Amino acid sequence: MDSNPSNSINPYATPTTDLGVEERNYSHHPKASRFKRLVAITIDFLLLGLIEMLILIVIDQIFSTNLFEEFWSDSAQDDGSFWLESGLLEPAVYFGVISEMLIFFSINGYFLYTRGQSLGKMAMNIVIVDARSIELSSFPNLFLFRYLPFWGAIVISPIVYVLYVVIDACFIFGDERRTIHDRLARTAVLDLGKLSAGEHSTSATN
Repeated sequence: MDSNPSNSINPYATPTTDLGVEERNYSHHPKASRFKRLVAITIDFLLLGLIEMLILIVIDQIFSTNLFEEFWSDSAQDDGSFWLESGLLEPAVYFGVISEMLIFFSINGYFLYTRGQSLGKMAMNIVIVDARSIELSSFPNLFLFRYLPFWGAIVISPIVYVLYVVIDACFIFGDERRTIHDRLARTAVLDLGKLSAGEHSTSATN
């Protein structure tokens, strides 16, 4: 009889739950459609924009400022030079970008780390994975190569950001359905709601 207490199991012990990264086999899911990816990105942008507007309104109410009105008036009176101006030497631009990053990752950071999904991708049931291992990509990799280039482009100038977004989106129409930020981060986006052709045939025979 084994008397070693370390090998015994306490039936009255409190159950433990693993709150780490989700372990799942993603290799049998096909790449997400361009439509689903577009909708997911749209949801993320709308959520981010809505929360930023709410924060401006709350700041206005608490500190009696006019940030919300100034934001819209500056946008309406833009003479076109805004798109060509660089923010590399403007502290306010860095503050705005960092604030937006904090808001985005406050909303999506936990889910990106544990599930490889933003809220928009969760809504569309698609997931970001490492294109080589077909496992969840690490959070530092997603941050540095998938998202940071967008904010870096904003700092350079708005026109650079717009050009990067447009060119990046055009890459999704290639056979691999991988954008520039997918290639930089070596990621792919898969559809969790579908099975690949091989998996369909296997399921049918079982």
